Amino acid sequence: MSKMYLAVMCMVFVLACSLRIGLALVNNGEANDNHFRVSYIILTENRIPQRNECEECYHPKLFHVTVAKLWRLLWKQEKVIRDLVTNAQLLNALTGIGTIVLLWIFIHCLPIGTNAKIFSFSLIALNTELIGINAQITNDTFAIFFTTIAMYCLFRYVSQGKVFFLVIMTLSATLAALSKGNALVFFAATVLILLLRILVQGKSRWQMKGGYIVPLLIFVTIFLGVAGTMGGYFQKQSGQGGLEINVTKDPLPPLAGTDNYHFRRLGVTSILNSYFTFRFIDLLKHPRITNGFPAVPGHRTSLWTQLYGRTHFIYFADNPTGLWQADSESILNCGRVIFVLALFPTVLLCWGLLKRAYFWGRALVSWKWNFITQEAFWIFDVFMFSYILFIIVFTLQYRDFCSMKSIYIYPALLAAGYFLAIELNNFYEKFNNRALHIFANIVLTTLLGLYVAVIGNMIYRGALG
Repeated sequence: MSKMYLAVMCMVFVLACSLRIGLALVNNGEANDNHFRVSYIILTENRIPQRNECEECYHPKLFHVTVAKLWRLLWKQEKVIRDLVTNAQLLNALTGIGTIVLLWIFIHCLPIGTNAKIFSFSLIALNTELIGINAQITNDTFAIFFTTIAMYCLFRYVSQGKVFFLVIMTLSATLAALSKGNALVFFAATVLILLLRILVQGKSRWQMKGGYIVPLLIFVTIFLGVAGTMGGYFQKQSGQGGLEINVTKDPLPPLAGTDNYHFRRLGVTSILNSYFTFRFIDLLKHPRITNGFPAVPGHRTSLWTQLYGRTHFIYFADNPTGLWQADSESILNCGRVIFVLALFPTVLLCWGLLKRAYFWGRALVSWKWNFITQEAFWIFDVFMFSYILFIIVFTLQYRDFCSMKSIYIYPALLAAGYFLAIELNNFYEKFNNRALHIFANIVLTTLLGLYVAVIGNMIYRGALG
C-alpha cells in the first residue's frame, strides 16, 4: 500500500465525513418525509404510535426509537426543537460515516488496481444523494448501514464459513428490517443465496461450519421471529397489511401508450414508456423535475432517467424545500455537466451487470453451477438484480413518480461498489493507454469535484441562513 494511495483515500474519507456533518448541522429539519413526527410522539408521549396515526408511522420504529432515546438522554428538561433536529441529523451523519468506513474496508481488500480502488470508493463516498440522505431525519440511513454490514458479513461467511460472520449478518439484517421495509429484499436474496449453496454443495449440508441448512434455518427463524413481530410486518390495521405503505396500490399499467387511470402524480404510464426509455437529452434540458401534477419534464415518467438523475444530482428532485432546491442557473448547469460526466461510471456499471446476466444465463443453459461453491463474489449479482427487480415491482404497484427513488435501492451499496470497482479495474487493464487513462482520471476527478461543489453550495447557503 503506497503512501500516495493512503493519503488520497484518507483525504476522500475526511472530505466525505466533513460534508455529511456540515450538511447535518445546517439543514433545518427538511427531509423527504416527516420522520421527525414519529420520534417526537415517542419522546413526548412515551409510547410507540400506531401505523395509522401519522404519515410515516407505518414504518418499523428502530430509527425513531433510537432518536427518541438520544433526545431523552441529552435533554432532560426543556426540549428545543432546533437542537432535537440537529442531533437527529448528526446521528444519521455518523451512521452514514460508518457505512463508508465499511465500504473502504471492503474495496481496499479487493484484488484490483489503485486507481479502481480510489475512484470506486470516492464515487460512492462523495455521492450527493447518499450524503443528502445521511443529513436528513429519515430511516434510510439506518437501513443502508445495517444492510451494508449484513451484506459484507454474508460475503465473509460464504467465502470463509466462519460462524461469527453468520451471527453478525443475522443481527444486522434483522436491525435493517426493524429500520425500513426494503430490508426484506436483502432477506429474500439471502435465502436464495443460501439455498443455492445447499443445492450445489452436495455434502456436509447439515454442518454448522461448512454446511448451510442449519444456518439458513437459524437465519430465517431469528429474522422472521424478531423483525416480523417487532417490525410490524405481521400486523394488520385499518385494512392495511404489514407490508403495505401509506398509499393505496395502483392498477397495473398497460404495455404501451398511456392509460386513463388518474393517480396522484404522473409516473409510470406504461411498460414501454417507463421501463424501456432513458431520456438523456430531455434530462439535459430539464435537470430537475417538477413535483406537481403537470407531466413536465417528460423524463419524469422514465424510471431509469429518474434513478440516474436522483443518484448523481442532489437538486434533481427539487425536494424537500429550502436548501434542497437549486437557487441559480449556474447550479443547474453544474447538474448538466454532472449528468454528462456520470455517463462514464454508469456505463461501466451497467456493462458489468449485463456481463453477469449473460454469465448466469449461460450457467442456466449449461447447468454448470460449480462457481457457487468455488468463490463468493457471485452473491453481489444476486443482491444487485434483487434490488433492481424490487424497484421495478415497487413502481409497478405504486405508479406515482415519487416511487422512482434511487435511495430505495441504496441498501445494495456494497454490491454496486463491487461492480463499479471491478469494471473500473477492467477498464484500466484492458485499455492500456496512458492518454486514455489520463482522460478517464480527469473525467472522474471533475465529476467528484462537482459532487463536492454542489454539496458545498448547500452547506454554504445553510450557514448563511
